[in-house]
Amino acid sequence: HLRLRGLMCIPPASTGPGKNLPYFANLAQLAVDIRQKIGDNRADVVYLSMGMSDDYQDAVCAGATHVRLGTALFGPRPPVPANLGRES
Repeated sequence: HLRLRGLMCIPPASTGPGKNLPYFANLAQLAVDIRQKIGDNRADVVYLSMGMSDDYQDAVCAGATHVRLGTALFGPRPPVPANLGRES
């Protein structure tokens, strides 16, 4: 009794403009394919969550409705201390 609302992907870390576009295009096509195959909640599949600060432009070009921009908004994360989470 679940209703699919959308799809999300996190591709490998971007190494340059356009590098993740194939992943985003594949997810967008997958959403189209799924909409064609499901029946009762076809119109509900409207969200494509893909792209982060380094590749959000490509994600938007591929049809993203949601992007994650944490680093662009808040800056890089501080380094994690080497002994964090390890037993002493």
